[in-house]
Amino acid sequence: MEFGASTGPKIETGREGPPIQHLQFARQLLESTAATSLSFSVSRRILKLFFSTPSSSLNSSSINDSVSLSLCLSAVCTSKLATFSFETCLEKSHDSTLLPLYWQPTFAPLFLSLLFGFAYSVGFSLCVSLGLLSRLLHCREMQGDVTVHDRTAGGGGGGGGDQSRVLDIYPLSSYYFGSKDALAFKEETLADRVNRMKSHYAAHGLRTCVGAVIVVELFRHPHLLLLQVRNSTFKLPGGRLRPGESDVEGLKRKLTSKLSADGAGDETQWEVGECLGMWWRPDFETLPYPYLPPNVKKPKECTKLFLVKLPVSRKFIVPKNLKLLAVPLCQIHENLKTYGPVIAGVPQLLSKFSFNIIDS
Repeated sequence: MEFGASTGPKIETGREGPPIQHLQFARQLLESTAATSLSFSVSRRILKLFFSTPSSSLNSSSINDSVSLSLCLSAVCTSKLATFSFETCLEKSHDSTLLPLYWQPTFAPLFLSLLFGFAYSVGFSLCVSLGLLSRLLHCREMQGDVTVHDRTAGGGGGGGGDQSRVLDIYPLSSYYFGSKDALAFKEETLADRVNRMKSHYAAHGLRTCVGAVIVVELFRHPHLLLLQVRNSTFKLPGGRLRPGESDVEGLKRKLTSKLSADGAGDETQWEVGECLGMWWRPDFETLPYPYLPPNVKKPKECTKLFLVKLPVSRKFIVPKNLKLLAVPLCQIHENLKTYGPVIAGVPQLLSKFSFNIIDS
């Protein structure tokens, strides 16, 4: 027995393996194909993502990053294919000294497919980049239009429209709270109230009520001042107007009677602002609507809400049978069961303002 010699059986393949240059060519071809597919796939996903995103959610930074990524992928794909073409041009077929490998019948269809995919991928990436840039310009134009519209709708020439949308609110600790004699309330049922409204309508026609929207700051959040009657019902400070009384004068009178000392005579100290909204009661027994239904020709009651701006400090003198509470807007929002439709809709009326909390 001879050592060093192979004792295993010999395997006859019947043909020689592929040349080494064919294997290198196939590997480079697959790498270039993968780079082209990656560039096309990422570019397609970027395009789909950005054109399905609302314009208000896009910004210049995200679009610029995506354009850079798309162009980088195109550059990588281009350099990979250039390297591949340069190397394969140097390789010669073992059958012919003039014909490169990529023109061999075995590889020609795949190479042509790669060239088509490369051209399509680079062109698609460039289209993505141009599309995203045009999208960015469109977003900037829309933002400019919105800014101009806001400044115009803010009212009022002279450039002071933006300031009117800012509401200064002061801490609740800046105000003093006291009590005074109780107000006289009639004990009445729902039927008694309906009869009283019918009698008033028969005598004076449409009943007009006014309410004050007063906002203060507590725990860095806006709070609405509400009056609580008999520990159950919540109301905005205000009440019913007298026949022929104006909205502003009537609201000042009601605020003085319910939030100031008796005989204080400080009706002129209340700063009544704009009317925030109006609620209409089509019938005596129905709930109020934030609009007047077109089929209602003779509404029974109208409630107007006015914004009342507070000074830095003042005294609130409240009747003993009423409670003046500061309720956060987030708790009031759409809480119809507790506060009713009018008060629950106040946060939406205040949404056009930005709150400026002024520390005392």
